[in-house]
Amino acid sequence: MAVVDYPRFLEKFENDGGTVSQTFPVKQYEWESSQGLRAPSAALAGAHYELDLLGTGFGLKSSARERLRFLIPNITLATIESDFDTLKEKIYKIGRGKIYVINAAGDTRRWAYARPMMLPSSLIRVGQPRVLTVSALEFRRDSDWFGAAQSINQTVSASPTTWTVTNPGNAPVYNAIMRLRANGAAGFANPMIENVTNGYYWSSSRGSISANSELKVDAGKATVEWSDDDGSSYADDFALFTRGTLQVQFMKLDVGANSIRYSGSGTPSLDVLFTFDAPYH
Repeated sequence: MAVVDYPRFLEKFENDGGTVSQTFPVKQYEWESSQGLRAPSAALAGAHYELDLLGTGFGLKSSARERLRFLIPNITLATIESDFDTLKEKIYKIGRGKIYVINAAGDTRRWAYARPMMLPSSLIRVGQPRVLTVSALEFRRDSDWFGAAQSINQTVSASPTTWTVTNPGNAPVYNAIMRLRANGAAGFANPMIENVTNGYYWSSSRGSISANSELKVDAGKATVEWSDDDGSSYADDFALFTRGTLQVQFMKLDVGANSIRYSGSGTPSLDVLFTFDAPYH
């Protein structure tokens, strides 16, 4: 990827497995990104303005819109036509996939889940031979942007044990995967993971039975799974799981440093692994 003279820009669209990919040309390139916030309000009889039903809380994100325009230039008209056919084929074929942005230096990417909301529109102008303008290409973005993968492992040998998990993004993490991996038959029992920074927590009445025991909590998929073969296979374990009072999400990591605490029965001997992709608004 060549170094360019403008800020982070929309680079490509891929299917989830990365086997089909469409990179966007940067000739006469334009990218417009917009995202609304859902902020319910109510009109009050006899009062000016409206009542903000969120109080001092933040608005909830609506799906974003990512709109592109660019040129498809080439030496021959046949190649331009072929490139445009390929562009339409890939955009349609991928369906829901991932869009990527890349920084000016060409060495750092972020991605988000997105779906095309139209096939590419074309515009041909008299006096501009061997150029086809893609006048509109729009995606609906259905997630935050995600940057570098984070993996934080903590060995626990006492209850309670507290350590720091840092979220380097500028948006909260709601989809962390947390794995409790026993280091012995009595590695963990009745474990609780608490984010002391914001009060989020979850617990389980599960106890390990061997050094291959693992409890896996996926906050993004809202699943709780148990394994006794070191993660080779899993079984549902949601019946033994409890989330914090009034919590919707299993866990939330605030921007920056989060103080995480493990507690449980007996003398623990386990590793607690947090994995997530750094999120950005």
